Order: sequence, then structure tokens, then C-alpha cells
Amino acid sequence: EERLERIALRRRRLAATREANSAAASGGSRFNICGLSCPRGHPMVPYIKRVTGPCDECKTNIGKGVQVMACHLAPVCDWYLCRKCCEDEDRKRRAADHREDAGAGGVGSPVAE
Repeated sequence: EERLERIALRRRRLAATREANSAAASGGSRFNICGLSCPRGHPMVPYIKRVTGPCDECKTNIGKGVQVMACHLAPVCDWYLCRKCCEDEDRKRRAADHREDAGAGGVGSPVAE
């Protein structure tokens, strides 16, 4: 019985992964988020997965044929991010840039006499 439960759970996970991947592949247009880099600092580029494998950030399974962002040195530098993680990373980076720009506004500003 325990074995059957594990098999059923595995089937549900696979079905959910297939559903998510097909929704991303069919409904999602191609994307390219400029300025992303892998942990080693290499730029990332759009890439269509040739085999199923996990996102290196969130570990979500990414199906074959789904677009991701990959290190431009792939497969030597083996780093792939799913669309959600790319968008999250881009959002964090933009927020940090915005905070830096807001903080720099007062520094070095001319002083009225």
C-alpha cells in the first residue's frame, strides 16, 4: 500500500510538472531578460531545454523544449533558470537599482546659497 501511495504521488507530481511546462510553452512567449548572470558572473542567454532537468534556483522540473535562461557557457558552466526565477531575479535587481538611484539623489546635489 505504501508503494502504491508513492507511485500515485509521483504520478501527480509528473502531471503537475507537465501541466506547468505545457502552459509555459504554449501560453508563454519567448523571453530574454538582459543583464542576468550565473553565480560565476557569466552572462545568461535564452535557451531551449534539450532534456528535462531542474531549475538551479527553485529546483522546479523544467521539461524538454521549454525556454529558460542559461549561462552562455552551457553546458560547461551548467546553470539554468526557469522563467519564474528569471523574472524574480530581474525584479530584485530592478528594486536594488531603484534604491541606489533614490539614495544617490541627495549625494553631491548642489547646495542653494
